[in-house]
Amino acid sequence: MLENEFIPAAQGMDCVEGWWFMQDGARPHRTAEVFRLLDEHFPGRIIGLDYESQFGGGMDWPPYSPDLNPCDFFLWGYLKDAIYKNQIASKEDLRAEIIRQCREIPRETFKKVIGGFQRRLAAVIDQEGMHVEKFHL
Repeated sequence: MLENEFIPAAQGMDCVEGWWFMQDGARPHRTAEVFRLLDEHFPGRIIGLDYESQFGGGMDWPPYSPDLNPCDFFLWGYLKDAIYKNQIASKEDLRAEIIRQCREIPRETFKKVIGGFQRRLAAVIDQEGMHVEKFHL
């Protein structure tokens, strides 16, 4: 998916050169093969657990760090709830439903997500980089 879809799409939007890639901590996302591919397109500009130790650049993403990714705080749960309201019979149906549900997210919802992101970012700054999970944002 990274090689065939994400990277070509990011290149088409001029979002590779000079941009950083933030990788989550899931074990399948942290393989040497994945890191080599990312390093080819985002050399030294990867934030990911184990990346720095394998490639000597970028930035480690420590486990349990305050996650500022709006997708992790909102989008995945929102989409899961919306997608599984309907019966999914196949991988193709799942893919089509994910695309349909992504297209149907209201603009107002995205505005709320960005507002929440801004509040979490401010909380991390206020807490000097410490965890913010205990704070109600």
